[in-house]
Amino acid sequence: MTEPISPDRLTRLMHDAVRQVTVPPDTLDRIHQGVRRRRAVRQGAAAVLAAAVLAGGSVTGLVVASGGAGPAPTVSKAGTAPVAAPTATSALADLAAPARIQPYLPPPSLSAVNGQSVGNGGTGTTQPGAPSPFPNRAMPPAPTS
Repeated sequence: MTEPISPDRLTRLMHDAVRQVTVPPDTLDRIHQGVRRRRAVRQGAAAVLAAAVLAGGSVTGLVVASGGAGPAPTVSKAGTAPVAAPTATSALADLAAPARIQPYLPPPSLSAVNGQSVGNGGTGTTQPGAPSPFPNRAMPPAPTS
């Protein structure tokens, strides 16, 4: 193991290491100019982005308020009333309607293997080697013969 360096020797080594680094006198001014330039670019980009978001929001608001900019009503057969094309508000109403929830039913391949029931079947056991309908649950050990 090496012996520790004395504080005087460490001080000399540190001064020798940084003595070669010289900073030009205008460095601080150049740093401040760069900061101001980048700040101006960021502020300009933020203003353009804000204007684009406001323009997009106003166009969307106008389209929704006017009932949509969809195609004109379709031409109907003689003697019947014209059928109106769906508007943006009717499409939004369709999306807001509650969806019908269908229960999950496993595919037939999981409900029976070779004509025999798979799963717990009320007994808590499964067929040895049969695929589990619930792969994330721990299965009981297979019965031993």
